Amino acid sequence: MKKLFILTISALLLWPAAPSRACDMCGCSAGGQFFGMLPLLQGRYASLRTQQQWFRHPQTSLNQIDGQALTYDRMHSVELWLRWQEGERWQYFLQLPYRFHDRMSTNGVLSSIAGMGDVQFTTFYKWLKPKSTGDWQHSSSLGLQLGAPTGLFQQRDQQMRMLPEAFQTGTGSWSLQPQLFYTLSKGNSGLQLEARRRGFTTNELDFKMGTQWGGSLQYFLNRQGKRVRWMHYGGVTADYAEAETLYGQKNSATGGQIYGFSGGTDIYTGKSALHLLAQLPVYQVIGTGQPASTFRWMIGYSRTF
Repeated sequence: MKKLFILTISALLLWPAAPSRACDMCGCSAGGQFFGMLPLLQGRYASLRTQQQWFRHPQTSLNQIDGQALTYDRMHSVELWLRWQEGERWQYFLQLPYRFHDRMSTNGVLSSIAGMGDVQFTTFYKWLKPKSTGDWQHSSSLGLQLGAPTGLFQQRDQQMRMLPEAFQTGTGSWSLQPQLFYTLSKGNSGLQLEARRRGFTTNELDFKMGTQWGGSLQYFLNRQGKRVRWMHYGGVTADYAEAETLYGQKNSATGGQIYGFSGGTDIYTGKSALHLLAQLPVYQVIGTGQPASTFRWMIGYSRTF
């Protein structure tokens, strides 16, 4: 059991890559990942996950449409994950997201859109298998994620005005994200360090998301019962985004930083797993008029096949 735990925990995927606006930074069209621990299930599995986030608009002249003050943006998504393995070192993931976005004003729902998000394909290679140093064990994996421009990125409101890039369900861009994961453990607990960088191509509207940098440090604890296993984890996250570019010119009002806490629990029984995850931002540096991130949750179910 201990070896199984160490082998699987080293492929941890954590939090969203940090995009160019507050909405993006918490997982809208460019945000991509909102993960906890990968399930402690070997071989192939399928997972269905749903997550929701609210973004609070500041009360400025930039946050009004037709005389109505914007209050919140609500982002909800449903994702299908598929994973398969090749030996002990290689893992492959396919993520298929569908997104629902609502823009709220003082008079109720102002705009609602729905559509496919950007499909993600990720490859992991375990370059450092678990090695022991006394009572401690450590391992490391490298990941490379490719994002395809399958999502909608030119949706309009009821007055046929183009909605902001951060509110779209897709980016219209290809993206590439290398990732590094390092795990240090002792017994049934340990630490997981993760780092990532995500870059985007320019889409057909001559718009380009800013390069995103992110990292996290999580503490995990594994508990084994007679029929049920429990995985508890929690830690800190940090994300940074460079300014976005339109027609070759950088917008200095975009980009930003978010720091926060994350935590969750995974529950395993037989071939099934239930995933519960939450994120709370505690400090944000964003542009004037940009909506601020609030509490976020995710619920998922996985099963081997």
